[in-house]
Amino acid sequence: MNEKNNIIMANVYLKSKSGHSLLNSTNPISNPEPYFASDETISKAIELLQEQGFKIEAKGLTLSISAPQAVFEKAFNVKISYKKAEKNMPVQITCSKDIMNIEGYEHIIEGVKLAVPGFPF
Repeated sequence: MNEKNNIIMANVYLKSKSGHSLLNSTNPISNPEPYFASDETISKAIELLQEQGFKIEAKGLTLSISAPQAVFEKAFNVKISYKKAEKNMPVQITCSKDIMNIEGYEHIIEGVKLAVPGFPF
């Protein structure tokens, strides 16, 4: 099996209008409004991610994206590997960075994290 072609999913945390960080929030969020990005930020992020080869799976407070492993490694300059699974469990995906970003676009994308639990499908 060529792991570089496995489809991986991740959550994209966008820069919010208010400056509040959903990515760094440690408390339960009762009001999501301060964490929403502007329409312009969302549009720019979607355009950038699609140019890099990502598919936008869902749009909301965060973006959900998917792509082959090789796209993630190239866009975010990371190494993704597979950890041997326990019996009857899917293989776990690990990344060389907990929080990924595309250099030069930190003003749009706060960070990207592999979707939990990070299993290929």
